[in-house]
Amino acid sequence: MTARELIVRADAIRRDRGLSQAEWSRLSGLDEVGMTISRAYKRGNCKISTFNRLIDPLGYELVLVKKGDSL
Repeated sequence: MTARELIVRADAIRRDRGLSQAEWSRLSGLDEVGMTISRAYKRGNCKISTFNRLIDPLGYELVLVKKGDSL
């Protein structure tokens, strides 16, 4: 999955939970108005640490799996 696909997927989860970008940003401990999320969405990438902060309040974590292995 590309960085852009991960960001789009996380945003879809956020929408399914009924959170605005600003609410999601506050829950993630980022800026108050969701600009970090907006910039990541427009660029299609962000720092891994930022992405981890974003997915944590959604109940997800980022896991690396060696190719060929399964969880």
